[in-house]
Amino acid sequence: MVTINDVAARARVGKGTVSRVLNGTGSVSQVTRHRVQAAIDELGYAPSYAARSLARGRVPTVAVIVPFVTHPSAVSRVQGVIEGLRPSDLPVSILDVETPDHARSHFVSILGSLRPEGVIVVSLVPDPELRTQLMDTTIPIVWVDAKVDGQTSVYIDNAAGGRLAAEHLIALGHTRIAFVGDEEAGDFGFTSSAERRRGFTEALQHHGLDAGIVRTGPHGQDVAQRLATELLTGR
Repeated sequence: MVTINDVAARARVGKGTVSRVLNGTGSVSQVTRHRVQAAIDELGYAPSYAARSLARGRVPTVAVIVPFVTHPSAVSRVQGVIEGLRPSDLPVSILDVETPDHARSHFVSILGSLRPEGVIVVSLVPDPELRTQLMDTTIPIVWVDAKVDGQTSVYIDNAAGGRLAAEHLIALGHTRIAFVGDEEAGDFGFTSSAERRRGFTEALQHHGLDAGIVRTGPHGQDVAQRLATELLTGR
């Protein structure tokens, strides 16, 4: 196996110089950088991501904090994460969340013992104090399905989604339109369903339609199917 020492010997530089070239840190002249890169290419050197991560005090993994990981929506998001990271050398660590205490303990571990290379947080936003600590860390964090000001966030405008869905049905000539969604936010503070219902209600009110046909229940496909069946059969 080719080592960093082999690269240093071939490029006629010290091991530290090779390390600086690999990590893109420190002052290295362009000539020396090209010589080191040529040695890497000639020898076919593949740096150990694990060793580099541990040298920086990081665990070589991307931590994904996701609630109810066995639910279909969570499975789809985790699948996307895995596919996106496949070209890299980084494995994925799934941190399942079943209660708010689970979420908090995972966030604390990110700041303490775990310290991964990166974090993806799905549908969760910690309390303000913990959020500030996470924002101050040097660990890259991406928030999915949650808007966190000043941070990289990937989220949907759920109110606009509810509005578009209602507007589509109204444009087709329908006047009795029902909404099936989740119950209140609960312990986790999920707001997606409430935001969709808000957009739905605003659209119906804008067109002077009754917005009173609403059915809600615990999050889940079986519940949604049952509620929709009750609406369609008039039970």
